[in-house]
Amino acid sequence: MKRERVINKYVLLYMLLLCLPLLMGQAGSILFDSVVLLLYLGRKSNKYWKDTFFLITPIAIAFFIGLSRHFPVYDIFKDIFYLLTPILTLMLGEIWARKFSSRSLLQLFLKLGIVFSVINILVLLFQYGPQVFIDPRAIRDEVDSYYSVNSIALISFAIAFFAKVYGKTIPHTNLALFVNLIAFYLSGSRSFYLVVMIYSFIILLPLMRRNMKKFVVLTGICISLVIALIAFFPSSSIIELFLNSGEEMAIQEYTSMADVNKNYRGYEAFCALADYAALPTFNQIFGGGCGQLVDLGELSPFEFQYIPILHNGYPYFLIKMGVFGMIIFFLFFVRKFILLLSKFIHTQKKKELKGEYTLIAIASIIAILIMHFSVNAIFNFGYNSPLLFLAATLYYYRTNHWKSHGRISNHC
Repeated sequence: MKRERVINKYVLLYMLLLCLPLLMGQAGSILFDSVVLLLYLGRKSNKYWKDTFFLITPIAIAFFIGLSRHFPVYDIFKDIFYLLTPILTLMLGEIWARKFSSRSLLQLFLKLGIVFSVINILVLLFQYGPQVFIDPRAIRDEVDSYYSVNSIALISFAIAFFAKVYGKTIPHTNLALFVNLIAFYLSGSRSFYLVVMIYSFIILLPLMRRNMKKFVVLTGICISLVIALIAFFPSSSIIELFLNSGEEMAIQEYTSMADVNKNYRGYEAFCALADYAALPTFNQIFGGGCGQLVDLGELSPFEFQYIPILHNGYPYFLIKMGVFGMIIFFLFFVRKFILLLSKFIHTQKKKELKGEYTLIAIASIIAILIMHFSVNAIFNFGYNSPLLFLAATLYYYRTNHWKSHGRISNHC
């Protein structure tokens, strides 16, 4: 009971911290970065810095390139804070892992997801009424500031789903599954829909070896729910959303404003790649630097022509940090994926299942790389919560924290 009260206290504290960038914009992001740095300074963190030093390298290069190209100082430092977002998020994940036992941290993630999802549902009901349940994507497309769910609900859902599938006892799992799934649906976000399916599938995978019958049944239930959604909402724009996803993200020639409005994200990436191709060879390798903007040209659908941020995070890598920066970040995630996969295979052979962390962390890497195509997830604070869980998992493995707090499989 005492541990439960402590967790509830930190739920409120960390919820406030996570809300800073969402509520205060750029100022909130700067405040968030400052708080995380203050929390992290003074700790024995040599291993962390060795682990992420090469992530800082392309950012530092981009900073000096921006200065050398005489971009406005405000634009340079705004980009620096944006590019540092994943590193600060990884820091926060390690801070949480240092603060909580492995079991308690699962409860913290679970409760944070519940709280954010409940707020999300209530806000949308208050703003748009019950009709938001009919076609959330249509309403999202009609308004400029549609309130979506914070991505920490993805981790909350994954923990609850794992607990139900493998019979683990974690408080509030039923509530977490219920409210998080409703919040995902109301988000109207194809990224969330796809990533929820990825987390579910990866969590179910070990059942193929351990209990094939249960795997088939649960996979069938998940597929049936998707089919039921399609059948129940046959005219819903959610269905069209998936069918048109490839076309909307396609990078192609644009000759009219109608083409741009139909496929803005693809147009945005097209302009970024055109600007990237026009850069000197040095800048194609190391990026245009902090402060580099993307020219949307005469077909810009806005009152302004130049933008600092893209939805598709891969052209964003190229335009800011070049091929070098994109490879460095990609290698970071590939290395962590291979490490976690090998850890999971090893624990499976020894009949030990640290699945809450290992499987969810593996799914988080896949999720963040997929979402990066559409919402610049690695650098977008609203979508990069999987990095929090990844950092915590890596810390527990690095310090063998499992033993000091008991094996997860024996306590959950």
